[in-house]
Amino acid sequence: MDQTIIERWNRKVQEDDHVYIVGDVAFQNICPVEDYLKQLKGQKHPILGSHEQIANSETAKGFSKPLIRWEVQDVDRRVCLYHYPLAEWNGASKGVWHIYGHIHAVKNDAYPFKKAAESTKRRGLHQPL
Repeated sequence: MDQTIIERWNRKVQEDDHVYIVGDVAFQNICPVEDYLKQLKGQKHPILGSHEQIANSETAKGFSKPLIRWEVQDVDRRVCLYHYPLAEWNGASKGVWHIYGHIHAVKNDAYPFKKAAESTKRRGLHQPL
């Protein structure tokens, strides 16, 4: 499975592409994370997730400086990238997109918001490899 993901990634991503990873780049992996990252094309920009601490690990060798949140310009659209869904973000009322990693289906006070955010994500704001 790991090799399939690497091959599919490298078919889509070129060395000079910028790839923003919205957290959880490594979780219960078999090999050290840097072994995977060095096989992946592109300039990898991490947003810290809940399953890694890139800033203080060997993982940092395959990445640019890790951040909690990134705001980027993608052609004609600004995008806010964060591991978790946000209720509000810089420029939300002005067309700025928010792309996030994932949510958990834990039924707490935030659950209705999370479900609404997940349905928004499923409308095509992400593109799987």
